[in-house]
Amino acid sequence: MVPSCLQQKTQLHLSASSVTEGQTIIQKVGGRPSDRVLSWSGPEIPYGDPRWQRVDEDGSVFVYSAHYDDAGTVAIVRVIAVARHPLPYTHVWCRYYGCCGSGSVIANVSGTLQHLRIINRRYIVTYVDCPLDQMLGSLPYAVSVDKTSEAIGTTFLVIRYSFGDNKVNNDWHRGAANTTATRWNITRCVPALQAEFNDHKHLLEMVAVSTALGVDHFVFYVESIGPDVRKALHVLERLKLAEILPWNLHLEEEDLFYKGQFPAIQDCLYRHLHTSRYLLFGDVDEVFVPRSHPSLLSLLDHYFTKNPNCGAVLFLNTYFYLTVPPDVPPEGHPQAAEFARRHQLQFLLHTQRESWIYPPTERSKPAVDPRKVETVSVHLVKKLRHPYQQCVMEPDQGLLHHYRVAPAQPSRPTFRDPFLWRAADNIVKEMDRLLRAYNETTIS
Repeated sequence: MVPSCLQQKTQLHLSASSVTEGQTIIQKVGGRPSDRVLSWSGPEIPYGDPRWQRVDEDGSVFVYSAHYDDAGTVAIVRVIAVARHPLPYTHVWCRYYGCCGSGSVIANVSGTLQHLRIINRRYIVTYVDCPLDQMLGSLPYAVSVDKTSEAIGTTFLVIRYSFGDNKVNNDWHRGAANTTATRWNITRCVPALQAEFNDHKHLLEMVAVSTALGVDHFVFYVESIGPDVRKALHVLERLKLAEILPWNLHLEEEDLFYKGQFPAIQDCLYRHLHTSRYLLFGDVDEVFVPRSHPSLLSLLDHYFTKNPNCGAVLFLNTYFYLTVPPDVPPEGHPQAAEFARRHQLQFLLHTQRESWIYPPTERSKPAVDPRKVETVSVHLVKKLRHPYQQCVMEPDQGLLHHYRVAPAQPSRPTFRDPFLWRAADNIVKEMDRLLRAYNETTIS
């Protein structure tokens, strides 16, 4: 069973305090000053919790988190990492620690590095696959990933068992935890917030709309944010709507794509392998909208039941323009309309969208059953588990609303699409709750 003493810290309590992580890189990495590559502004990250750590002194490989993966043929511990391209080496040492962080190594096995997707960057998202030694007799508490057999304990990651404290049988094969009940129906994964992002109202509106449509959990990764968003995340965490995770790797765009969007996606996938029935992957300016069902849950349940071979479904993208003046709200929602105008709710007021709907894998975003996929990319699922396949949601059933700044005169034809107003009363109710909590909250 899962180690009984395993107490996963899945929440990071954000505050305005500034604490810099003690671990830094000795040399320059990708031309960036070494003391800025691994750093964190916020409360101290508990030892073993998710955070970027270097495997070697020259910063060729970084690891972030470790997850128990029993959805394949053989259970393994999968470590989320980034590594230079081409790979500086392909084999590492995975050292397992017993319960609970006592420092004793209970197994030492050979692990494998593999790039997930080759793109034009110095660093690429990577898996470190660590086999589980069946002679252990119980599941390990933590793992370190080391370059050589001599370098012991360079890193330390508490292994995440996504089925929590539920008991499972101690075989290492597929299905060991498939009977456990999920904690959430739909989890929404958001890549690293960056560039001192500070539009708290936009973030809260995305949460309010998504919650009104059926999302009941959010995961945010924090690279750099402003004080207003810091406060908003604190509110969402306190309301038990979200978990906030530190993203203390600061590589430039030429080194790592979009602040590590790919590894954040993989971490969220394995973090919620068994805790959520479905996972959605999207940015703050996007919302998944059910158009043939009253909620995302009923839509996804219907879709995956009707299409049992599908492990993932792509929601096609269409743009709503924030630079086009707001429309007059439709009749029938006078209180919601007044609230939307007073608080300038962008997702409700901006109803002018392109008639063009982008084809699959071009701006689309996936919704997945996490136990049926192995690797997720930004706009598609890169690898599914056998025998599942990737499918495409028909736009009249579900659509990705993408709200963007665009020229005042869009190049493509647009039309008025007030569909989201069907959920306006619930959206406004949820937004009012979040704004009240935000205004009543102070953080030090």
